[in-house]
Amino acid sequence: MKTKFIFILSLTFLFLFSGSVYGDEPVVKKEYWDNGKLKSERPYNGLGTTFYETGEKEQESHFKNGEKDGLTTVWYENGGKWWVSDYKNGEQEGLETHWYESGEKMYEVFWKPSKFSRDGEKEGLETYWYESGKKKYEVLWKNGIQEGLEIKWYENGTKESEINYINEKENGNRNRNELDRNGSPKVANESISNFDVEGLMRDDERLSIEHKRSFCRQYSLRIINAINNDVMDKILSETTSIDEVPIYGHVVEYEDPYAFILSKNNNPLIIFKGVYIDLKCEDITSDGNPELFVDINYAGGNASVIQYIFSMNDFHQLLNTEESGVTWSDGGLLQNNMEDLDGDGVKEYNGWRHYWNPLGVCSACTVPPRKIMCLDGRSYTDCTREFPELLKKDLKESLEGLLYPSDFLKNNIDQFHTHLIFFIATSITLGKKEEEILKHIKNNFSKDTFDWVNDNINMIHTELGS
Repeated sequence: MKTKFIFILSLTFLFLFSGSVYGDEPVVKKEYWDNGKLKSERPYNGLGTTFYETGEKEQESHFKNGEKDGLTTVWYENGGKWWVSDYKNGEQEGLETHWYESGEKMYEVFWKPSKFSRDGEKEGLETYWYESGKKKYEVLWKNGIQEGLEIKWYENGTKESEINYINEKENGNRNRNELDRNGSPKVANESISNFDVEGLMRDDERLSIEHKRSFCRQYSLRIINAINNDVMDKILSETTSIDEVPIYGHVVEYEDPYAFILSKNNNPLIIFKGVYIDLKCEDITSDGNPELFVDINYAGGNASVIQYIFSMNDFHQLLNTEESGVTWSDGGLLQNNMEDLDGDGVKEYNGWRHYWNPLGVCSACTVPPRKIMCLDGRSYTDCTREFPELLKKDLKESLEGLLYPSDFLKNNIDQFHTHLIFFIATSITLGKKEEEILKHIKNNFSKDTFDWVNDNINMIHTELGS
């Protein structure tokens, strides 16, 4: 009987303490600043914390089985609260709130679990405020899809626009309620493409077909579709008053070309040529005058697209995706990436670098770093470093994905390196020194990873042009 009791007692101790004996519970991972102060500590289960170099608390997150689970809170270096959000099993669930450094509320949205994504999906009202406390933007979400009114305001309280969405699509006249910063009606947004008109059929006996349309209130369009470039060139050569008119785009020999001639008071102003052409006018500077967005596909494939923004005052280029190295592929349209980031009424391009594939992975596998372009006089120029908070958010999310990689990243070294390049490129853009980046990699990753970064960091500098 005594022997049986001792055996049962031994089994009890084994089950109670086997996690400690065999190391099933990972140790807390710690990282330190150069000055010796604690930078971060992250447990597999429990409360994880990161600190600024000054020792002030930066972030506090609860973890369960290596995933965020519970409240995450982030502070500014001055001690003010930056943002808070709830997580469950690594997925956002509940209210997310952001504040300006001054303490004024910046942003609020509710998240719920998603059946289709690990990121969760928005539900209900999403709201942005100006630092003055006045409402800037609000939109309704249902199951992660825009559903209902989207309203924007200028900081003076004047409504900028009001758009109704049904199943993420605009419903009704978007232009009806759009106002400029003074409360006057804005110039109408309008778009047209060659898909909006009849084109030549495959067995068509006609050599060309033409259409005329009004565009953006005060302009007219002559749209031509020809059977080949020779026919198109002949039509254009016989068109009066276009000798000095600039032509953008071209068409490869085996495709049927389109030409859009934009005129005002019967005077041609600019011509676009391509296999597919899409025009849209939108006032992105809030001055009452529209800008012109142009998408030109000259060969029919995704890699043969150039997009432009022109001033419609004198039709000079404000932005060209090919020359500026920004990507057009987010949603397919350049204007989808235009956003007023600083609240001055002028929209910035907020997207990603184009032609970014240092390792030659599949085109869908690239992870290009953020690139922001601001209107500086007569053109858009790179201003990415003027928005460090966006870059810091990119950096934080990237690091979390690298320190706790998915099975896909673990099993695909090129893809892991692609994500690693994103992290390094973003660090460089934020002004981090190379020595600091290398030390961070050495302290947090394997020797093989550090050696790879050490061998390739000059390549990343070259890709960035830094």
